[in-house]
Amino acid sequence: MFLRMQKQLKKRKFLFFPLYLVLGFFAFAPYISSVVSFFIFIPFFYYLFQESKLKNVVKVSIYSGFGFFLINSFWIYRFTITGIFLLALYLMLYWVLSGLFFYYFKDKKYFFFYFPLFWTILEIIRGMTRFGFSWSEIGYSVSQFLFFSNIAYIGGVHLLTYLLVLINLLIAYYFFINKKIYLKKTFIIFFISLALGITIYFVKKSKTSNDIKVSVIQPSIDLFAKWDNDFINTVMDKYYKLAMRVEKDSNLVIWPETAFVNGLLNYRVDRNTMKKILMNQKSDAKHLVGTTLYKGNKNYNSLFLIDEEGNYDYYSKKMLVPFAEFLPFEKYTKFLMDIYPIQYLLSRGENYKVFKMGNIKFSGLICFESIFPHFLHNFIKKGAKFVVVSTNDGWYIDTLAPFQHLQFARMRAIEQNRYFVQCANSGISAFIDNKGRIYKKLGENKAAIIEDKVFLIEKKSIYYFLKDYYWIFFILMSIILFLKESRIKRKE
Repeated sequence: MFLRMQKQLKKRKFLFFPLYLVLGFFAFAPYISSVVSFFIFIPFFYYLFQESKLKNVVKVSIYSGFGFFLINSFWIYRFTITGIFLLALYLMLYWVLSGLFFYYFKDKKYFFFYFPLFWTILEIIRGMTRFGFSWSEIGYSVSQFLFFSNIAYIGGVHLLTYLLVLINLLIAYYFFINKKIYLKKTFIIFFISLALGITIYFVKKSKTSNDIKVSVIQPSIDLFAKWDNDFINTVMDKYYKLAMRVEKDSNLVIWPETAFVNGLLNYRVDRNTMKKILMNQKSDAKHLVGTTLYKGNKNYNSLFLIDEEGNYDYYSKKMLVPFAEFLPFEKYTKFLMDIYPIQYLLSRGENYKVFKMGNIKFSGLICFESIFPHFLHNFIKKGAKFVVVSTNDGWYIDTLAPFQHLQFARMRAIEQNRYFVQCANSGISAFIDNKGRIYKKLGENKAAIIEDKVFLIEKKSIYYFLKDYYWIFFILMSIILFLKESRIKRKE
C-alpha cells in the first residue's frame, strides 16, 4: 500500500500538498499526535531517497512544506488572512533547505547523523531572533507521550525533534532499500530513548515542602463583547462574580491575557472593578492581571501583579506574533495593513520581569511566549520557581491552537523542571506539574474558576544548564566526520 501510494505521489507531485495538509493536521491533534509523529516524514523522505533530479526535490519540498505549515498557521485567520499564506511561505523555506541538504548529502557515509542534525539546527534557528516562530516543531507532537517526552529534561524539545526525524529517516530508508537492519536500528533507538524517558519520569520529584494555592479565572468572555462599550459593564459584573468565588486560602489569582483590555491604568471602569474585587475578596491574594498598557504613543500587552493596597509591578510581552501583532521589516511590509488590516500593532516589552510574592519568585509569560524554550531560560535564571502562562486563545476557538498551546506549556514544564499554570480566556486552562502531567484542567468555552496547589521546585533541569549550546558539539562532530570522509575519498 505504501509503495503504491509513493508511485502516485511520484507521478503527481502536487499531491504532496494535500498529503501534508492532512498529516500536518494530525501531527498536532489530540490523542493521535504522538503516533503520527513517528511516521509523518516517511513519504517525504522516501521520495527524496529515490529522486535524482534537483528541480523535483525542490518542487516536492515546496508542496510538502507549504501544506504542513499552512494547516498549522490557520489559527491566525482572525488576525490576518494574508499573513497565514505569508507565514506558511516563509516557513516552507526551511523544508526546501532540508530537501536541498538531503539531495546533496544523501550518499555520504554519516548521512543518518548529518540530516537529523541539520533539520534540528534549522528548527533552533526558526525559533530565534525577534522574527522567531517555533510553532509546529515536530518534537511537540509527543508532549502527550510523557514516558518519551521527558527526555526533554536533558535536551529540550529539539532533542525530541532529532530523534523523531532520525526514526522517520531510518524507516523511510528501510522501505527504499528493503534491508531489515534499518528497522532493527529504529527499534533500538526508540527503546533506548523510551527507557531514558521512563527513568527520568520516575526519578524526578514533583512535590516539595513548599507550595502556594493558586486560583485561575477563566471568564470565557466573547471577544467582540469585550471590546464593545455597550457590553463593558456586563463583562465587569461577570469578572466580579467569578472573583468572589475564589477560596479564602488562595495566595494568587490569575487572569487571562488582556482580561481588562482597556487598561487598568488608563480606563476608570477597569480600574474600579479591580479595586472592588480586591476590597471584597475572601482572601488576601494578589492578582496577576492581563491588561493593555498605554505609554506615550505605544501599546503594550502586559501582566500586572496587584495587591490589596493597590501596589503593582508589571511585565510587558517581548515576543510578538509575526504578521499578527507586528510586521517584520515594517518598512517593506506596511502595505499589508491596507490589504488586510491587523487589529493593532504592539510594542515590545523591555525586560525579563520576575514577580515576587514575599520569598516566592515566579514568571508570567503572555500567550505566544510559551513556545520559545530559550526565552524561558531568562526567567528561570532570575529565580522563577513556577511559571504562569496568561493567554487569550478565544481568538482560535474551533481550531487546534488552544490544544497545541497547552502542549507547549507541558513541554516547557518538562524542560525547566517547573510547575506551570495556564490561564486562558475561553480555555484551555490547566495546572501542569514538572513531569508534564495535567492535574487539573478546564476545557473550552466554560466560565469558571479552578484552584489547586503549585509546588515550588528548586532544582534546575539538565537542559537549563546545557541550553541549546550542546548542539555546537554535534555540529563540530559532523564537520570532523565530513572532513575525515572527504580526506579518505581523496586518497582513494
